[in-house]
Amino acid sequence: MLASCNNVNPITEDTGRSLQASSPDEISFVEFTDNLGYIMYNRKNDLIMFQDSNLNNRYDRFDILTCVPFRSETKKMRIFIKDSNDQIILMIKGAESEICKLVNNNESQWLNYKTKELSKKGLRTLAFCYKLIDKDVYNTFKENYDKSYPDQKEQ
Repeated sequence: MLASCNNVNPITEDTGRSLQASSPDEISFVEFTDNLGYIMYNRKNDLIMFQDSNLNNRYDRFDILTCVPFRSETKKMRIFIKDSNDQIILMIKGAESEICKLVNNNESQWLNYKTKELSKKGLRTLAFCYKLIDKDVYNTFKENYDKSYPDQKEQ
């Protein structure tokens, strides 16, 4: 999930694979999952593909349904993807203060504790969450989003 909630583009050339993104933070997430054996090898406007070296090099494809880019007003980005089982997954990455509003109280308390601990060490923090979304819920979101942001280009 971590490697899906971003705008990183893997570029494969004769010299190897490189990652392009507007933020080095996003590249670090993809590099982290690379190190775990889950490698993003393709991304287009409508799909993300991974190779899982831990599972006999299995390939996973996720269709990108909607990508809501990061905005300073919301302090988060969202992406809706569909997996091979047709499950719709909403993933959100952003400021822990925003993610805390979306999770239950126990998770919020733990997240606040951990981010304060990391901040004391001078580290930057971002939080992630995800949820399986019913198709009707997604369709309602998409309809409202398209009305509110008619010029928004899918990324």
